[in-house]
Amino acid sequence: MSNKPLIVLLGMPGSGKTTLGNVLAQKLNLSFNDLDVLLEEQEGATISQLFESRGEAYFRQQESGLLKDVLSSTNAMVLATGGGTPCFFDNMQYIKRLAQSIYLEVPWPLLAQRLSGQPGQRPLLTGVSLDSMSRSLEEKFGWRIFYYQQADIKLSVKEAQTAEELALQLLPLLNK
Repeated sequence: MSNKPLIVLLGMPGSGKTTLGNVLAQKLNLSFNDLDVLLEEQEGATISQLFESRGEAYFRQQESGLLKDVLSSTNAMVLATGGGTPCFFDNMQYIKRLAQSIYLEVPWPLLAQRLSGQPGQRPLLTGVSLDSMSRSLEEKFGWRIFYYQQADIKLSVKEAQTAEELALQLLPLLNK
């Protein structure tokens, strides 16, 4: 890991990367960034709009370039990535080289429960029925686990845990 305190959160959509990232950054007195938000600002469009108008290939190229720009900056931070960020190009290797990575492992049924309240906000889940969300998530995204498991730290998230509890659980595991 770099001598810069860079922490990158990885996991499926709905795993809580942004929520935990904000809390963790406060506890570590670091800034917090969400790669999806930064990309939306850079592109002047939402993630869904980018997928619809420019396609996933364009989105992934922009996401990868922005990830590398953000991680190579001189600023220490906690960064929440998009769910697919580590799975494309050499993004996971780049994350591992420059940051401490944390995989938020959330069971499929809990992810389905969280995502079912967000119709239309997740472009790769468009058209997935709420009844079959858990199974669909596993079918669509099960291949991502290979990349997530390369993270430095794996944090298993339980349904009743708050971001505060998870942050406190993580603090002793982080390189300082």
